[in-house]
Amino acid sequence: MVLDYDVTLLPPKKYFLPQKEKLIRFRTFPDTKIEEVWNTKPLTIIGVHPYDLKAINQLDHLLESMHPDTHYLKRQLAITIIGVTPKQTSKWAFWAFMDSDHVKKGFDLWPRRQNQFMPLLMPLIFFTVA
Repeated sequence: MVLDYDVTLLPPKKYFLPQKEKLIRFRTFPDTKIEEVWNTKPLTIIGVHPYDLKAINQLDHLLESMHPDTHYLKRQLAITIIGVTPKQTSKWAFWAFMDSDHVKKGFDLWPRRQNQFMPLLMPLIFFTVA
């Protein structure tokens, strides 16, 4: 597992807000029946950068307030986030100037040194994938 990457190809947001999602199931014959569909499975995302966590925290704020999105909130509870501090950054990276180089909330585990916690993470990876 390599955790010293600069930018992700796909943001972790895709696990919180999938492009397609079945929300309800209904039938009209012989009698009308409508039921919600919950597609919530436990998931662990490893290697989330601080700027992605900042975006997830903003999503949480938006989707928890005023009109809560119950599907999003259930999915959020089922996801475990393990963050990392980027070891190398691109010379064009600007996220530190936008105060996105550190976060104080929104993650479940943040190792201080990546190599130190790898023995602890490996059982978690296999448990989640299985």
